[in-house]
Amino acid sequence: MSKTVAGIVSHIEKNYAKNLPLKEIAQAVELSPNYICELFKREMGINLSAYIMRYRISRAKELLVSTNLKSYEIAERTGFSDESYFSRSFKKVTGQSPYEFRKGLFIKEE
Repeated sequence: MSKTVAGIVSHIEKNYAKNLPLKEIAQAVELSPNYICELFKREMGINLSAYIMRYRISRAKELLVSTNLKSYEIAERTGFSDESYFSRSFKKVTGQSPYEFRKGLFIKEE
């Protein structure tokens, strides 16, 4: 992984809970938005917006497993604009709703 892509990943990890416009990410690594998108896709095999989405979902999974936070609270903490967008995105990435994911964990533990 190049230093630039490592810087992009680091910026995402530090700021995933807030809005992350492409322009801000590009400014963080001092390169153009178009260039970082191409570079990121080439090195990581996934486009930048999909990576951010997957990273946010992975953080949400951790919160679903380790806390009793409500879905809207998890949405806020992981950078989603609202609970319905969070739920749709979660289901699109994981194949199940946040509720089903959490419920499935507790069923398996019994």
